[in-house]
Amino acid sequence: MSNITGRDTRQEGQYDLPEILEVEARRVRYPQPRIYFVGREQRAAREAVEILVRTSRSLPVMAMPPVIFVGETPILEYGQAGPKRYRFYVFQPERLQAGSPISIGWPDDPASKVPTRFRYEPSGPAAA
Repeated sequence: MSNITGRDTRQEGQYDLPEILEVEARRVRYPQPRIYFVGREQRAAREAVEILVRTSRSLPVMAMPPVIFVGETPILEYGQAGPKRYRFYVFQPERLQAGSPISIGWPDDPASKVPTRFRYEPSGPAAA
């Protein structure tokens, strides 16, 4: 990410990514459909995979926040689940492959991905 001068501002440390300390992926069913978007198209899902992530420090708050990647697929939608804990939502889990590496990075710069020691292994009942 560069600023108006063209300098890479991430190298200055203000956008350093935290270390991922813990990952838990589980299949869930919602009592009410959850709304999500694919592009501009609104969709609803009653089932998803939630990936709970614990980090060494808070994620940077910015217009384009960091995301986790499962393999090459960025997981963009998430919410705060506690101090230094984030719940990432995967509404199209069929796009992900079990055993894929999990990394953290910037959605606009896949080359910035920082690998972790974790792999995507969802638990819970498979979707019917």
